[in-house]
Amino acid sequence: PMDRYFVKLMVDQVHDGQYLDDQFSKHAWRQMEEKFKAKFGPSFTIELLKNHYRALKNNYNCIKTLLSESGFGWDNEREMVYADHDHVWDDYIKQDLCIVFGDGGATGKYSRALEEKNVTNEKSSATNAKNLNGEGSQSPIFAGGGLGFDT
Repeated sequence: PMDRYFVKLMVDQVHDGQYLDDQFSKHAWRQMEEKFKAKFGPSFTIELLKNHYRALKNNYNCIKTLLSESGFGWDNEREMVYADHDHVWDDYIKQDLCIVFGDGGATGKYSRALEEKNVTNEKSSATNAKNLNGEGSQSPIFAGGGLGFDT
């Protein structure tokens, strides 16, 4: 319910001309904060809404990327991406995970110093452990990850 309401608020602001150059105006953020607080309580700040906007945008871009690949589709009923066959997903993951984890011919071109990797990986692992709910149908911030959201 929170995701849907937030998206509705954003769409309303776009229709009101408050979304220019890929960002909402200060007025739009104040309006959305006010309406969101009225519906869900006083703990929702502009900064929290902006963080959720960024998470939704990242999720949208990931879904858009998957849907542009051959063998992926969208299930309207379950509101999620699906792969036509298991091998489609396996092949897609193998390509990207080779880059991330260095499996299968990685060159080290994108490698960083060991100390930097450890700090980044620890932060990333902690963040991912909090954000991923395994279902893929709800965004990480509104998934109830300790932020007081009750969806």
